[in-house]
Amino acid sequence: MQKHIDANQSLFKVIDFGKTYTGKFPLRAYCITADAASNCKQGELKPAKGRFFLMTQTHAREIATSEMALSFVNDLMRKAGSNDADVKNLLDTTEIWVLPAANPDGQEYVSSSGEPNMQRKNRNPSYGRCTGVTVGVDLNRNLDSRWGTTGVSKNPCGDTFPGPKANSEVETQAIIKLWQQLFPDQRGPSESDKVAANGTGYMLSIHSVAALNLFPWQGVNRKAPNDAELRAIMTTASSMNGYAAGQAPELLYSASGGHDDWIYDKLGVATGTIELGSNDDECGNGNFHPKYSCMALYEQQNLPVLYYLAKIAKSPYALGTSGYVQSASLATSTLSTTVANAPRNAIVETSFTADFASIEQVKLARANNKGVSVTTSKLSFGSKPADAKVMYLRTKNTTTGAYGPITVVSLNK
Repeated sequence: MQKHIDANQSLFKVIDFGKTYTGKFPLRAYCITADAASNCKQGELKPAKGRFFLMTQTHAREIATSEMALSFVNDLMRKAGSNDADVKNLLDTTEIWVLPAANPDGQEYVSSSGEPNMQRKNRNPSYGRCTGVTVGVDLNRNLDSRWGTTGVSKNPCGDTFPGPKANSEVETQAIIKLWQQLFPDQRGPSESDKVAANGTGYMLSIHSVAALNLFPWQGVNRKAPNDAELRAIMTTASSMNGYAAGQAPELLYSASGGHDDWIYDKLGVATGTIELGSNDDECGNGNFHPKYSCMALYEQQNLPVLYYLAKIAKSPYALGTSGYVQSASLATSTLSTTVANAPRNAIVETSFTADFASIEQVKLARANNKGVSVTTSKLSFGSKPADAKVMYLRTKNTTTGAYGPITVVSLNK
């Protein structure tokens, strides 16, 4: 990864935004975007670009999650270095914030012996007479969104101890402050207040190993005001990674005080959790310390999802409901597309300019049972500029008029 960063330093910025309980480690995020030095500004709540925020390894023992984040960073930087047209467009329009270790103290303790320890929480020993892996507070139960109501342990030594009060931990305070510096408050004070279609920002947390795509509410068995949009986004993710999509109380269990619920509850940012996993014992089924060979599976399943979520981050409530051109290829005038979660009456629009000033429409084939539509169509190219090097594609729901995010492909010469 470092060689790709060294070769593309203008795209990469390091932000230290706090320290852990022990003070040994910074809380460190990476911001990846075109001209990172002039962008990636904390306190800029109306940035020109969309913002996608990825956080992993909140629970220290879930070691594959930070590897997944770093795989994404590596893939981004590698493709940027090879002038990938789709990644170039993404980084021109989006800031990608990555927090690979949300719990560095716990991460250190996991690796402090020959075999990985089962540390889940941070390493704050202030509560109870806890020892070993029972020390600390569950950072994904510590935030002040329904804090301490469901899915928690009152025992300070329990795995899901939420702390003595909401936002008690320095790690929690730092991440909340950073989010407040990156995302505007877009939701009203009532629980029933819905975020408007122009709401911006997407935050994804990655955990393991239940093989699920989750979205708010996670702390209560009740639909969020933007349930339709949040559900559509994670249903599209499911068509790519194959995991079941739903709220945590529907598929797993209720858990209050979590990061996802907080950022949607307090700021109206669209959000979700991916639980890495599979149906086998080696890469799933509660195995928090899978073999490194499992990373190839996790990457195959989830790298496409991370690119999709980054692409919709500018306006997720609008862009996340109309499917997604996951991939496309062009040979002569034959266009082949794979479209994830295409709604009924969806089409693909193609253009040679990013503003879609001149378009050609492609009807989609019937989607298969995984929500993926594969279409091969002949294009007329009646308005193709002689110097066109790329093609822009997006889905359109002809019933609602809503568009999906843009995918860019290079043209074969």
